[in-house]
Amino acid sequence: MIRMLTTVGLLSAVAASAAKAGKVQVYIMMGQSNMLGEGHVAGTTNGTLQFAVQTEHKYPYLWDAATKAYAVSKTVRDVAIMGSGGATAKSALHHNEFLTVNTTLKSTIGPELGIGWALDALNVRVRVCACVCCVYV
Repeated sequence: MIRMLTTVGLLSAVAASAAKAGKVQVYIMMGQSNMLGEGHVAGTTNGTLQFAVQTEHKYPYLWDAATKAYAVSKTVRDVAIMGSGGATAKSALHHNEFLTVNTTLKSTIGPELGIGWALDALNVRVRVCACVCCVYV
């Protein structure tokens, strides 16, 4: 229960800071290992995001041809909070940025990418905050 309250507290702080720009919709995706994201980004072989986007021309919304880099959402934020179980119940904000494939933060991708870009496609006029939480028990 304490780890859930700690995580909710971090989410509240992030949502409050984003709300300064207007209304915010918060989508919380919670899980354990299924939320870590083990999809590989870099690589020119089948099975990586780079191969799928640049060679097979899949997921065109992920690539910005003008900048020759992964696209950055203007409405969806990717907020990753991870916590650990036990008596200490610590949670930490890993990143808080507009949704993109950012290999300087992590070399893998997860469900936040597909769900976040689906939210971006809705073209909602309010800001959308997509949050990924991994709580280990």
